[in-house]
Amino acid sequence: MKLLGMSLLALLLAACGGGGGSPQNGESPAADTATAAAETGTDSGPGSAPATTLSCRDSFSPDRLAAGDDCASTAGDYCGLPEGVFAMNGEVAACDGVSISSVDITSTSGSRSHYLVLQGAEAPQTVYLALHYLGGRVETFANVIRLQELAKQRRTLVIVPQAPGLLGDLGPDLGLELPGSRWPTQPALEPVASYVQFLDEVVADARARYAAEGLPLLVAGLSNGGTMAYNYGCAAAERVDAVMATAANMSREVQQACLPSRSIGTVIVHGTADLLNPYDGLIDLTLAVPGIHQLFENFSGCAGDDGETRIDATDSATLPVIFEASTKTCAENRRHYLVTVRGGGHNWPGQTHDIQDMTLDLVGLKSSAFDATLQGYDLLKLAAGL
Repeated sequence: MKLLGMSLLALLLAACGGGGGSPQNGESPAADTATAAAETGTDSGPGSAPATTLSCRDSFSPDRLAAGDDCASTAGDYCGLPEGVFAMNGEVAACDGVSISSVDITSTSGSRSHYLVLQGAEAPQTVYLALHYLGGRVETFANVIRLQELAKQRRTLVIVPQAPGLLGDLGPDLGLELPGSRWPTQPALEPVASYVQFLDEVVADARARYAAEGLPLLVAGLSNGGTMAYNYGCAAAERVDAVMATAANMSREVQQACLPSRSIGTVIVHGTADLLNPYDGLIDLTLAVPGIHQLFENFSGCAGDDGETRIDATDSATLPVIFEASTKTCAENRRHYLVTVRGGGHNWPGQTHDIQDMTLDLVGLKSSAFDATLQGYDLLKLAAGL
């Protein structure tokens, strides 16, 4: 019973971030060296967005932010999504222009589960694999981090797999697989390899069903899902182009097991006031977040120091955000971004508003200056070299 109570508490903490409020325009003073290049879409610095006429709101990059482009978060502008407890009612909220499907799948290991597919009106250019938090249901997860808006605005095929339950094949028969759903995190003690295989099969199945063969694969996860994203990226590097981990930790064991066969891009989003997965790590247990960032830069052979771009706080609802990225090209044109939310808690910046009174003191504040869904996706593409 004690373990069950702790699991339910962890589910509450992971599912509901603190803070909230309407998105604010987190403006940053233009850099002295900024030119009109960002306005015309001809960014030329390392890690810049590709030449385009899109604005920063359509395709976010730290370079455009530094150049003074309007990079305010547009979270919540594209779909009328439920908030608070209504986001957890068991159904994926509808969004005009987005098709939502649920696909049952049985892996070769015998695990039975399902995955969601969210698709916009335009042909996708990438595949986005989203991994839920501890105990999460994919339907709730899609609502909480606004995957409907991602599918609608960014031409990506969104795949959201439900982690097979802790009870294995008995789970579906007993109706208990969802409360126990969790991604394994310790390769020496848990069946991480079989879950990597499960994700491979989900991606392969979705690619075949939705004519997405050959598209780049971007992987993102929140909390426990972020740790699984690290595991998957490390083990399946030849099939993964970039990974985004939000409010996730990396244990020493995961670090030792992480031997990617090729360079993968990374985006790490983390609050400095995250009490569940501390930013500075836990002594001898988990790495400090900047250390994880450095680890993947080393894998990619990145040279030079990190450059830095900031979104300063404009009011009490806007926490400052610092973007760091290696300033020289890494192997296979990958990039590595560290997004630090000063004072931010254990949450996904840009998620739907929460049951604030219940969770504020438990999971900490959330910045409205950065959107880990749309803007995080743009960073993922840059990290992948796309």
